[in-house]
Amino acid sequence: MKLPLYDELKIKNFKVDNLVERFKKANVGESPYYIHIDHIEMSSSEVIKNIEQALKEIGIYPGIPYPLAIITKENIQENCKLKVFSSKENVTPYFSNLKPKRLKGKEIGLLNKVDALTQKIKNLDIYPIMDEFQEKIKKQRLLSKNINFLSKLEHTINNIKPTDDEIEDE
Repeated sequence: MKLPLYDELKIKNFKVDNLVERFKKANVGESPYYIHIDHIEMSSSEVIKNIEQALKEIGIYPGIPYPLAIITKENIQENCKLKVFSSKENVTPYFSNLKPKRLKGKEIGLLNKVDALTQKIKNLDIYPIMDEFQEKIKKQRLLSKNINFLSKLEHTINNIKPTDDEIEDE
């Protein structure tokens, strides 16, 4: 089993059916990949939409267990599930700074364990799980924002309250 290092996935045709075929052939999701999309005629948002649709068709979530990164100079909208970077040097370093070397016994055992967990994740229908997870994150962020606001409000009210000395003076 090889180390999970970023590989470039060269694709010329970004139609959904072609992407599905290429992703299956390259085993996307079992190793981290990146795709350059600056050289194509289609708009970046359309390409990303097609990539996300192809991943959904084959049941792979873009970041779990291994990421699929997009490299483009264009600014991409926020609701994109893919990791978007401006250059190869900016790609997440977890899978790119490693230098292939001979693995020791414990490392091979851990890599086999990661492979088994990867297969387990692949068997899950990850999209509904991640959608539910994102919904919970939104609710927790809203709760945190409201609690911070309430805390600031209580602090302000405590600073405004008259002290006992000020009440006696009146």
